[in-house]
Amino acid sequence: ARVLLIIILIVSLSITIALIPLHPFYEDAFISGLYYRDTPIFVGTLDYDDHVKVIGAQYGRILKKRWGSRNLSWKEIRQLISNMFTTEYGLVTGVSHHFYGSDGVCLFKFFVQRGDPEAIYTWTILLVNMLCFVIIVVCYSTIFIKTSRMSPNKKCKTNNLVRRRNNRLQRKIAAIIATDFCCWVPFIITNTVH
Repeated sequence: ARVLLIIILIVSLSITIALIPLHPFYEDAFISGLYYRDTPIFVGTLDYDDHVKVIGAQYGRILKKRWGSRNLSWKEIRQLISNMFTTEYGLVTGVSHHFYGSDGVCLFKFFVQRGDPEAIYTWTILLVNMLCFVIIVVCYSTIFIKTSRMSPNKKCKTNNLVRRRNNRLQRKIAAIIATDFCCWVPFIITNTVH
C-alpha cells in the first residue's frame, strides 16, 4: 500500500510539473512570444521586446501614462495589439509560443537564453534531474559495493550460485549507471554550456 501511495504521489507530482507551464495564470513566465497567423503585418514570432516596441510606437505617451514603468502582461499585449486594428483586418490575435512549442515540436524548452522567462523553471528541472541521477548513482554504487564485498566460501556449491547471482547483479547495476550517465549527463552539460 505504501509503494502504491508513493507511485501515485510521484505520478501526480510529475503531471503537475508538466502542466504548470500550460496554466494561464503562469503565462507571463512561460510564453516567449506571439505568432500572428494570416496577418501580413507581423511576420514570424514577436517576442516581448518586439511587442513593446510596436505598442510603444502606436500608443506612445498614453502607454507610459497608463502603465508607467511596469511590464505589460501577455493578456494586456494581446488586447493592445487587437485594439490597434479595425475589423477590416479581422481579429488580430496572437497565438502563444508556449514552453512546449517554442521550437516547432512539443518538447520541453531546455535550451534557454538569459532573457527567457522560463529560464528559472528550466534550470530547476535540470537540477532536479541531476540530483536524481546522483541519488541513483549513490544508491546503486552502494548496492554494487556491498554485493562485491560478499565473499562466500569457495568450496560450497550454493555459494557459487550466490557469487554468480552477485556478479550478474553487479553487471546490471553497472549497466543501469552507465545508461543513466549516457542519457542525462551529456544532456545537462550541453544545456549548461548553451
